[in-house]
Amino acid sequence: MHTVQTELHGAQLLTLTGRLDAEAAPELEQRCERLIGRQTRTLIVNLSTLDYLSSAGLCALLNLAKLAKARQSRLILCGPTPAVRQILNLSGFDKILPISEELSEALTL
Repeated sequence: MHTVQTELHGAQLLTLTGRLDAEAAPELEQRCERLIGRQTRTLIVNLSTLDYLSSAGLCALLNLAKLAKARQSRLILCGPTPAVRQILNLSGFDKILPISEELSEALTL
């Protein structure tokens, strides 16, 4: 998995490309923990170029959501591909985390 980090209107945007699986999940968690630890109030994870999301990836996202909540921050997912969106919906993540279709929408949540 490849990640690109950008600051955007006071939020941190992390764009994920490739596969979020058991190999990539720990790296994502560590990177996001550092961001949330630096008083990031809003972390937007852009899934528009993510090809695959495994159960380990879901677990990482859930752990990050819990961490963000504990630190009074927000984790927002945006732009999931249809396949990734289906996984998020089937696993109930659409009821746990805010998921926006477009980045512009994520910035207003």
